[in-house]
Amino acid sequence: MKDQFEEYIALLETLKEELDRLAALARKKNEAVCGDDLMALDGVMRQEQAIALQFRGLEQKRGQLLAALGLTAVPLSDLPAHFPSERREAAQRAVDGVKDSYRVYQANSAVARNALESNLREVEHVLDMLGGGPEGISGPGYAPPEAEPPQTMKTDFRA
Repeated sequence: MKDQFEEYIALLETLKEELDRLAALARKKNEAVCGDDLMALDGVMRQEQAIALQFRGLEQKRGQLLAALGLTAVPLSDLPAHFPSERREAAQRAVDGVKDSYRVYQANSAVARNALESNLREVEHVLDMLGGGPEGISGPGYAPPEAEPPQTMKTDFRA
C-alpha cells in the first residue's frame, strides 16, 4: 500500500501529465485559430473543459493529502524538503516536472490566446467597416427580439 508521500508524488505526476495534455491542446487551439477551423476549435475547447473538471478533482485530492501530511501552508517548491529523505529526490523530480509542464502550458496558452484575440479584433474591425451588426441585437447569443403575439392571442384580464 502506498503511503501518503508516495500518493502525493503520484498526484504530482498525474498533474504534470494533465498539464502536458493542456499544453498540447493549446497548440491545437492555435492551429485551429490560425486555420480558421471553428469545428476543431470547438472540439479543443470541449477537451479543455473536461480537463478542467479533472483538475478540480485533483485539487481536492491534493488538499486532502496536504492536510493529512500537515503541509497545507507549504509552497510547492518547498515541499520536497518536508518529505522523508528516501522520497525527497522523487518529490523534487515531480515538483520540477509540474513546474516545467506549467511553464510550457503557459507559453502555448499565451500564443493561442493572442491568436484568438487578434482574430476577434479582426472580426470586430470587419463588422465596424460593414456598419456593425444588425440593429437592436447585442449580447451573448445575439437572439432576435421576441415578436409581439397577434391581438387574437392576447387576453384582457381586466374585469
